[in-house]
Amino acid sequence: TRIDDVKWDNGSQRWKLISDKTWWADGLLLTCPAPQAIQLVEPYLPPDHGLHAITYAPNLTLQVAANRSLGTPYRSLTGVIGWVCDNGAKWPDAAHCWTAQSTAAFAAAYYDAADNDITGKLLE
Repeated sequence: TRIDDVKWDNGSQRWKLISDKTWWADGLLLTCPAPQAIQLVEPYLPPDHGLHAITYAPNLTLQVAANRSLGTPYRSLTGVIGWVCDNGAKWPDAAHCWTAQSTAAFAAAYYDAADNDITGKLLE
């Protein structure tokens, strides 16, 4: 669920999480990237929190679904694909779906390329 805003409620000493509905929480555990975390909770952080210094390597992700097994598409992971996962390995009855994540170098070079160009390079 996407949380759009977070407020500390002094009266209840709880966090108010706002989205299409409202939740109340005793504590927060944020797993979103630092820029989104800053947007949500910066008013409650100390001035020297350091979240602005966090940088991320670019990444492009491709998901492929098929109506049959793709076998094991692991090839030597070159400068294009950095990580591949068979999503069906966790759940034997799951659809044949693979997730491939690019290397940071590939993502930096192709980040603004057309989707078809990126897909073609990742599937080579």
